Amino acid sequence: MMTMKAQLNGLEIAYELHGRGKPLLLIQGLGLGRWAWFKQVPQLKQHFRVITFDNRGVGESSKPRSPYTIETMAEDAAALLQHLGIRHAHVAGASMGGMIAQVLALRYRDMVDKLVLACTTPGKTLEQPIPPQTMQTMTTPAGKTAAEMLRHVMSPAFAPGFIESYPELMEKIIRLRLKYHAPFYAWQAQLHAAFQFDNAQGLGKITCPALVITGDQDLVIPWENSRILHQYLPNSRLKIMRGGGHLFFIEQAEAFNGELINFFQG
Repeated sequence: MMTMKAQLNGLEIAYELHGRGKPLLLIQGLGLGRWAWFKQVPQLKQHFRVITFDNRGVGESSKPRSPYTIETMAEDAAALLQHLGIRHAHVAGASMGGMIAQVLALRYRDMVDKLVLACTTPGKTLEQPIPPQTMQTMTTPAGKTAAEMLRHVMSPAFAPGFIESYPELMEKIIRLRLKYHAPFYAWQAQLHAAFQFDNAQGLGKITCPALVITGDQDLVIPWENSRILHQYLPNSRLKIMRGGGHLFFIEQAEAFNGELINFFQG
C-alpha cells in the first residue's frame, strides 16, 4: 500500500488506507509506527476502511524537536480524519495510542463511534505505574549493535517465554523498527508526553461504547490499569487476554482481531 502524506497542524503526517466500509482509525504506541499493525490490517481491512498513520516523532511523519503532549497527538489524529473527510469513525489505540484515543474520544465525541483501549492507562493520578525493573530495562540500552539494543529494550513488551518460542517474529519486529527508526530525541518527547498524561477527570465524560482489553502478563502497563479504565468509563466492557504481554495484539493477533471485529460490528 502506498504511503500518503498530509500537511496537518504544521507537520507532515504519513498514513495509509486499507479496505472499505466503516472507517477504523488505529493509533500506535511509544516509538511504534503504523507498521506495528501488520498483524491487524490484513484481517481488519476485510471488514472496515482501516486508517493507519505515524504519530509525530516516528516513521515517515515529521519529528519536531518541540515538546509533545498526548493532547497535541490527539489533535493530529483528529486533523487526519478531518483531512480525509471522515465525520464518524471507530477508533482503537494501543498503549500510548490508547491515551491518544481517550483524548480523541473526549474532545471529539461526535467523531468517535466506538472505542477500543488496548494495554493502556488512565494516566498518572489513577494508574498502576510501570514496574521499576521494566522502566530500567526500557531506558538502559544494552548491546553493541542497534538490533541488540532494541532487542534488549523491547524484551519487557512480550509475555515471558514468547521471544524464545517465536524468535522469527521478534526479528521481524526488530527489522521493521530499524527500517522506520525514530531518533532518540523524538522517542524521549513521546515518552515525556505519556508520563505527563492524566485523564482522571475525563474518563467519566467518555460515553461512547468502549472495549478495554489487555494481557494479564503485561510487564509494561500492568493489567490493573485496564480494570481501572473499565471502572471509570461509564459504557465499557473489559476483556483480559490470558497469557498476553504488552504487545498481545501481536502475540495473540487472531484473538485480538476477533474481539475488535465483534465489538465494532455488534
